[in-house]
Amino acid sequence: MMHTYKDLQNITVAELVIKYLELEGVEYVFGIPGGYIHPFLKLLREHPSIRFIISRHEEGAAFMADGYARTSGKLGVVFSTAGPGATNALTGLVSAHTDGVPLLLITGQTATDTAGKGAIQDSIDMGVNITDVLGRACGFSETAVSAANFPLLFSRALQTAFASPRQAVHLSIPLNIASATISHVLFPEQRVYDSYLQPKPLLVEAIVYDVYQLLQEAERPVILLGAGCREAFKNVELAAQFEAFAHSYGIGVITSPKGKGLFPESTLASLGVFGMGASRYSETYFEEAAPDVVLVLGSSLNEWATGRWSEALQATQAFIHVDLNAKVIGRAYRTTHRLQTDIESFLTGLFSIEERVGNMYPQRTGERLLQLQLFKNRCLPFDDADKLEADCVPLKPQSIFHQLSHLAKDNAYSFFVDMGNCTGYFSHFMQLEAPAKAYVPCGFSSMGWASGAVIGGQLGSTDTTCICVTGDGAFLMNGVELQVAARYSVGVVYIVLYDNFYGMVHHGEMTVANQFDKMDDPYYDLGAPDLVQFAESLGATAYAVTQPGAFEQLLPEACANARLEKKPQVLVVSIDHREKPPLGNRFKSLSKQLIADCLD
Repeated sequence: MMHTYKDLQNITVAELVIKYLELEGVEYVFGIPGGYIHPFLKLLREHPSIRFIISRHEEGAAFMADGYARTSGKLGVVFSTAGPGATNALTGLVSAHTDGVPLLLITGQTATDTAGKGAIQDSIDMGVNITDVLGRACGFSETAVSAANFPLLFSRALQTAFASPRQAVHLSIPLNIASATISHVLFPEQRVYDSYLQPKPLLVEAIVYDVYQLLQEAERPVILLGAGCREAFKNVELAAQFEAFAHSYGIGVITSPKGKGLFPESTLASLGVFGMGASRYSETYFEEAAPDVVLVLGSSLNEWATGRWSEALQATQAFIHVDLNAKVIGRAYRTTHRLQTDIESFLTGLFSIEERVGNMYPQRTGERLLQLQLFKNRCLPFDDADKLEADCVPLKPQSIFHQLSHLAKDNAYSFFVDMGNCTGYFSHFMQLEAPAKAYVPCGFSSMGWASGAVIGGQLGSTDTTCICVTGDGAFLMNGVELQVAARYSVGVVYIVLYDNFYGMVHHGEMTVANQFDKMDDPYYDLGAPDLVQFAESLGATAYAVTQPGAFEQLLPEACANARLEKKPQVLVVSIDHREKPPLGNRFKSLSKQLIADCLD
């Protein structure tokens, strides 16, 4: 595609930034106002198409921008002032970067002629060099030193953000530079910085054919789908073709926790989630029948995705890893085949070979389908299956997620899942049908992420109701962002699992120490905060869910009210703190590490 440019004259740096955001189709930017970003605030105040969403904390603003980027597919943008404004946004910046989300953080800065003199929040080179600090946390971090070279600097930032894999980037812009005029700049007339316009590594057909043949010949093949498949599976026809391929050839499909929702979990080929919060299907299948061929598509194979690098995932014959990020290929497992390419190109190549070659071993395919059917007939998909229909007080989290699965069947919802026990419950007990949208920040595992991300996610999505699934400890971290949703009429729904504990730490410690008789030890409790009153004080409609049947009744009502009233809805669900989350691999790994430390 040939790009054309127009000549812009006498434009300020701040005006140029806004014009680029217009070109990118950005509708919302997030942040907290401050004097050092005044040139941008002045332009955003009356802007016809870009709205500045003022958060309650810069971390929350970055989480909102992250959520907006994930649902809209556009650039997430954060504005903050210098010094503490920038460091407050650090966790959100890293969270987006490690999950491959394109995010731009613009921080203000003292004017260059006052740098080093002790100006308020000076963070150029006196004490804290914010460019260096954030440079360790994202793909690009620079300070603008002149208006003349700013177009080049900004272009590099956008190129990095939309590179493959996508990244978070940072620009520090001193006050006088933001206000300075650029006499002449060539500005693109259409989007330039887009990942699918960049050249991709070429597929070697012989290798793809080899993969196809291995999948045909295998006795127990498994395909693992990671979140890196999400972009490819936006192509509905390709996703349907993959589903048909897996079923036709009797290939078991598992997903990482971040990839949950990419493959329909009610189908024969689905073995559910593998890794942290794994389904009983996937765990039992890998225990009983060591796969001979494993094909990994779009997963970094981190601790969450692999159950702390389970040896069961290591295939006995062939381990094939396909990913656009060469850095993650082969880092955790011994690979026989490595393909650095995007998932859509790989699957298109694979299906092209299938059309030409067809089923090479129809009898073996039939046997594999039969074995999958027999396996699923005798194996339960869940732990604690007897608690799915539990009718008691306090409520069982297993039953809450079982009921939530029923609501999610029509795919009219996007889920933003926080880190903690809720992550394990969601991964294990939720049953999602493709193309369900579930977002989990496993890259940096930032607790409190979902409270902000769900707001940005809803602003970036008009066809679904966005639901935050969080624990009470995580909600107390960033739940104040509820007021942002109320102020800007963003109809989101929060499901807060209330057990009055930092549950994951509490359960982990009890598991490691084998002291389940001390589950009522209050050391990690939260002090019994009234989260219903907290939510209502911030402008939300809140519900105390304490009795059996209440959740199933109130959740559809809350979702409907969120859509109609454009007002946040919060369900505070009181659950039994004694119930152990399905995070056994995480607790086992901690125990092994602690034992190793003691031996050292």
